[in-house]
Amino acid sequence: MNLGHSLMVCALAIAGLTVGCGDKCKSECDHLKNCPQGSQLPSALSCDKYCNDTNKVVDAAKCDSQLNDLWDCEDKKQDKCDTTDQSCDGKSSTVGTCIASYCQAHATASECTTYYADFSTSAN
Repeated sequence: MNLGHSLMVCALAIAGLTVGCGDKCKSECDHLKNCPQGSQLPSALSCDKYCNDTNKVVDAAKCDSQLNDLWDCEDKKQDKCDTTDQSCDGKSSTVGTCIASYCQAHATASECTTYYADFSTSAN
């Protein structure tokens, strides 16, 4: 699950998505897909699907407060496309660890398998 954990941490660092704020999640995701680093997200992955799947796994893993902390941090950034601003990396890592811990213990849970499958989505 280390690869999955790495991909998920990457995506969270890129997207800074939040639970319970689907509109913020989708808005941020759509905006970031237009940033140069947006190409790091699977091209066929829709923001609607990613946000829904993220919300499900975060709810199941009870990582809501960690993700809200990450969102608060990301929200304070002036330039959402600035990849040199690493001020929220620690919070992103905390969210990644929370989700990975849950999914390692619940590897066959649909919210985990669906969430991790999002990262293997490709445009064919």
